[in-house]
Amino acid sequence: MTMKPAPDCALCGITWTATCGPRVIAQKGRSVTISHKKTGGWSWVTLSNGQFLGFQGKPTEWTEEAKGRAAKAAEAGYRPWYCSQCAERTCSTCGAALNSPVGCAWVGDSGYIGQSPLLGANPGCINADCSSKTQRN
Repeated sequence: MTMKPAPDCALCGITWTATCGPRVIAQKGRSVTISHKKTGGWSWVTLSNGQFLGFQGKPTEWTEEAKGRAAKAAEAGYRPWYCSQCAERTCSTCGAALNSPVGCAWVGDSGYIGQSPLLGANPGCINADCSSKTQRN
């Protein structure tokens, strides 16, 4: 089922329009997912439609407030996500979101799920004024 992304980051609450970076849904050690069944290794919240909202990561990241934001988004029919800042996928020079969150799965505007592999190339960041790398148009 394709779900459009929620309007804000499940972890910190910042709106996408404030970050304009990729909306991350999974990376090593931190994830948020919607499922029809529970599996081990996840913390689960049951949604009103009988589906489950799963969280992986440090308990200090997925606080009750963050889980509540994610559940509210999922109940409204949106895919929960977290921002590049929370995913620690930011430019080492200026701190802006990377064009492609290396080693992560992300959700696009239409609900498409994409993956950014771990490559040796610098993906660049969304800051047009940053001089640390080549910009992507």
